Amino acid sequence: MTELNLSGPEIEQLMEVLGKVKKSKAYQNYEAGVRVVSKRAASLKGEGDAFARIGETLRSGKVPQFLSATAKGQKKVEETLLAELKQQKLHGLLKNEEFKDAVYREMYVEPGTIGQFLGIVSEEENMSDNNGNVTEEGNNEMFDRPEYDSEFYESDAVKALNLGERISAEDKKKLEALYETYKEGKANGGQSQQGEENAAGGAAAEGAGTGTGNGEEEDNAGSGDAVEVNAMEGEGPRTDEHEDAEWVTKYNAALTKWGKENNNEWTRDNEPDENGNRPDGLKGNLADGTEIHYTAPDKLSVKAPEGQEISAEHFKAVIAMAKENDQDIKLGTTMSPAFKAALIEACAKGGVAMQGLSEEDQAAYDSFKPKTQTQTEEKTEEHVEYKLNPVIAKGRLVEYSGRVYSADHYSQRAVNAGNDEFDTEIAKMEENLNKGWYKATGEDKARAEILLKKYARAEHKKDTEMMAVYETALQRYGIDSIAREPEENGSFVVKGKPYAERSDEEKAKINEATEKAFPVLTRDGGARVGKPGKPCYYDSHDR
Repeated sequence: MTELNLSGPEIEQLMEVLGKVKKSKAYQNYEAGVRVVSKRAASLKGEGDAFARIGETLRSGKVPQFLSATAKGQKKVEETLLAELKQQKLHGLLKNEEFKDAVYREMYVEPGTIGQFLGIVSEEENMSDNNGNVTEEGNNEMFDRPEYDSEFYESDAVKALNLGERISAEDKKKLEALYETYKEGKANGGQSQQGEENAAGGAAAEGAGTGTGNGEEEDNAGSGDAVEVNAMEGEGPRTDEHEDAEWVTKYNAALTKWGKENNNEWTRDNEPDENGNRPDGLKGNLADGTEIHYTAPDKLSVKAPEGQEISAEHFKAVIAMAKENDQDIKLGTTMSPAFKAALIEACAKGGVAMQGLSEEDQAAYDSFKPKTQTQTEEKTEEHVEYKLNPVIAKGRLVEYSGRVYSADHYSQRAVNAGNDEFDTEIAKMEENLNKGWYKATGEDKARAEILLKKYARAEHKKDTEMMAVYETALQRYGIDSIAREPEENGSFVVKGKPYAERSDEEKAKINEATEKAFPVLTRDGGARVGKPGKPCYYDSHDR
C-alpha cells in the first residue's frame, strides 16, 4: 500500500467527493449505459457482474464498439471527479498511479476499493454477531437494484432515495419496505403515496431539490433560479430511460405551444441511437433549424441553423421558456464572443435578467434594453439609428481576423483564410446597400458591419492609413478607438463613446473619413466624393 500521508480531514473530503460524484448526473448516465449493454457484457472476459466486467474492459483501452457510448459516459464521470477534486485541492493525489487505480476500481469495478486502499474500516464493518461473522447491519456489500415495475420507481419516495444501479444493504431494506407499502396501496385502490412517504423515513426531504437528474429537478423549475446556456458541442449525455421526467413533459409542451404561436414549429428528437439510448432530457429543433437541448431544467445548449451565424433571433424560444419558468439566464462556459453577444442581446430585448455578467457584458446588456418613452423623445437630428456596442465590435473583429468565422463548413470567410470569400462578402454587402436592400433591417447597421470588415482587411494588409480612416468612420456608430493587446494573443481592445458627445470638429473629421471609407462610384467604375454619411451610392444602375 502506498503511503499518501492524508490527514483525517483530507480523507473525509475525499470520501465526500467520491460520494458526490456517484450521485451526479454523469455517473447516473454511466450506470444507465452499463444497464443497456449488460447482457452483451456476458461475452467479456473477467470475473464479477456486468458492472465490474465493463469497468475492467474500458480500463484496458480495447473498447468494443458496443461499449463506445459507455466509454464516453465514463469520461464524463472522470471530468466531474477531477473538477470536484480540484475544488477541494485534492487533484494532486491523481499523480499517484496506485491511488488512481483504486479510485477507478471504486467508481467502475468494485465499490469499497478506496476504503481498503486507504485502510479505512468503519465501526459498522467491525460489528459482528456472537459467531464472529459480520452482521447484516454492518454489511458493506453492494446489490443490484431489484427489478420492480417502472411505476414504483417513478414514485416520489423512491426518487428521493437517489439510487443508482447498485445499492447498499441499507438502501435495499428501505426499497423493499417501500415496495411492500406500494403493493398494499395498489391492492387498496392505488392510494399508496402517503404510505410511501412514511416508509421512506424522511428520505424525500433529504433528497429533494438536489438536481441529480433522477426526476426531482422539477422542484426547481420556475423558482427564479438561473438557467445556464451553452453553445452546443456534440449531442451531450445520453440515457436509456424512455419515460420522461415531469419537467421534460412540461418543457416539451411549452415549446410545442410556442412553436405553433410563432410559426416556428418545435420537433422533438427522441429517437434511440445504435445502442438503444435516447437523448438525455429534452432535445429538438425549431422549424428555422435552431437546435435546443435541455439536459436539465436549468441547463441547456443552443446551436444555430446549419450555415448561419448565431443571432438573437435564435434564442427567442429559450427566452420565452425562461420567462414562463421565472428564470434568469446565466452564461455558460462554452461559447464564442458572437454567441455570447447574441445571447446578451436576446435577453436584454426579451426582458430576461442575466446573472454574473462582467462590467463589460453588463454594459452590452444595458445598451440593448428597450428605451423608455422619455428616452425616445430625446432624439435629435444627430441621433444615429444604429449604435455599435464595443463588446460586440471586439467579438466581430476577433472573428473576422480568425481563420474561420462562418458556421458554413464549406467556406472560409475570415480575412486571412487564403481565399476571396472575405472580399467578396464586403463587395456584396456594399452592392446590396446601394440597392436599398438594408432599409428594412437598418442601413446604419450594415454600414457599421462593412466598416468593421474593412478595418480587419486593412489591418491584415498592414494598411495603417486606411485602418485610421475606418476607425474614425466607426466613431459615427459609438466606437471611440480600436487597438491590439500588446500580448501575443492579439486580442482587440475596443473603447466606445457616443456620437452625440463629439465636438463639431470631431464630427467633421468623422464625415470626411466616412466619405473615404465609402466612395461613391461613377458609371465607369471610378470614385467621386459623396455627401457626408451617405456612403457607397452608385450614381447609375446601368452597369
